[in-house]
Amino acid sequence: MAGELICILEQDPLTLQLIAEELEEAGFATLRLSEAAGSLVVIKENRPDLLVLDTSLETQEIGWTLLESVRSDRDLSAMPVIVCASDPSLIHTRSPLLRRPPETSVFLKPFNPEALLKMIRATLHPGQ
Repeated sequence: MAGELICILEQDPLTLQLIAEELEEAGFATLRLSEAAGSLVVIKENRPDLLVLDTSLETQEIGWTLLESVRSDRDLSAMPVIVCASDPSLIHTRSPLLRRPPETSVFLKPFNPEALLKMIRATLHPGQ
């Protein structure tokens, strides 16, 4: 686990800082992104072990479009993604995208950083 890189794409600066600090205290390296523009290029360049993706970036659609791009990209398609969403009804409308291998985990906002950390560990190291 030590040093695994987690990319956090979250538009709210306070939430981004809170998540990053929690992960860094747990021994993860973090890549902090706060807007969708250019993020796919940064993700491809850095090859994180996992992406935490806020679906409510500038607009709801941008976060989902980014997830679609990650899942369609030959180099990134196998990367685990945890989608953070504030509207559970949107999860149901996007379920085909979420079920496409590898399955995407969903974390509803508002959330507890410790619970997100637990989900990240379980996603990266199933069965541990």
